[in-house]
Amino acid sequence: MKLLPESEVQHLIRQGSDHAPLQLICNTCQEIGIKPFRFLNFWTKHQGFMNQVEQSWGEEVRGSPFAIVQTKLKRLKSDLSKWSKETFGNIFQKIATLEYVIKMKEIQLEVSPTEANRADLNKANAELKRYLKIEEEYWKQKAGMRWFKEGERNTKFFHSYVKGRRKKLIISEITTRQGNKITSTQNIGEEAVGVFHAQFKEGQEIEDYSLLQNIPNLIKAEQNEEMERLPTEDEVKKVVFSLNGDSASGLDGFSGQFFQSCWNIIREDITNMVRAFFCGQELPRYITHTNLTLIPKKESIGTFGDLRPISLSTFVNKIISKVVQERMVIVLPEIISTNQTGFVRGRSITENVLLGNNQGYSHKRQATQCCSKTRHDKGI
Repeated sequence: MKLLPESEVQHLIRQGSDHAPLQLICNTCQEIGIKPFRFLNFWTKHQGFMNQVEQSWGEEVRGSPFAIVQTKLKRLKSDLSKWSKETFGNIFQKIATLEYVIKMKEIQLEVSPTEANRADLNKANAELKRYLKIEEEYWKQKAGMRWFKEGERNTKFFHSYVKGRRKKLIISEITTRQGNKITSTQNIGEEAVGVFHAQFKEGQEIEDYSLLQNIPNLIKAEQNEEMERLPTEDEVKKVVFSLNGDSASGLDGFSGQFFQSCWNIIREDITNMVRAFFCGQELPRYITHTNLTLIPKKESIGTFGDLRPISLSTFVNKIISKVVQERMVIVLPEIISTNQTGFVRGRSITENVLLGNNQGYSHKRQATQCCSKTRHDKGI
């Protein structure tokens, strides 16, 4: 099963026996698209990394602050991919090669125990240890385990965790909205696009906004000016380092580790980009684009309703959102009523959950009353 991780087991009909036959379906190949760029955190520990980033980022680019950041990130993708290939190569092939080299050098040392042969063996062992550490960092990032603490090498554990998670995320069969079962990767993809396009598309456009006149102005002029104030470089830096650097990357492939480790190189362009947003410039689509990731709600997946969509936005988009959030936190207690126990620091949404549960328990004893439960598929 380790050699064929996409394999499936189906229980067939019993046909008069108390034992059900099992059918093993071995999917030896899986349709995979173009492998996207992913920033690898272990790059930052190489002595030549900063020079490579500084050289690539320092080349002049003209345009809006958003276009400058986008162009430099796109160029840096290509430069880092080429640099990684030349510097590290294929780490898995490199480890296999080094293990074979060490085996040969150990035999050579036994035949001829000279200082030169011993030095060659020690050098090969040191190189293997370095690549094993790189491999561990690679699988640790893939696993995305925030609770893990540094300790002994856990490469095998990380690898097994990633393989197990990938197996859970594989969708080999799904039931369409019409009730038909499909197994083709292309058909499943088309069905997913149709389902979530219908779920997230805009509803009927509202033309009458007269109802908003009944909402009082709760934000003072000074508070509004403070929220619209252009952010300083220190404010943007504080936001960048407050975000989780190990969180999953968005469409551009750059994780928070890149922005945090290379802040002294990219700080001016990132700050100008955030300021451009506060000056009223509209966010381009290449900034707001997100990757839609589907997480299973339960073990057995029947329809796309059994999957929870999660949007993975770019880190630059997270920076802008976080700056806005930190400013709104100050005024939220004044505009959100005390009945709403969410969205405000210091309040716990669990209070309303417990209150609702208690009310439901009380209603069971009163035949003249009833409760209703509403479902919001497009809840904010």
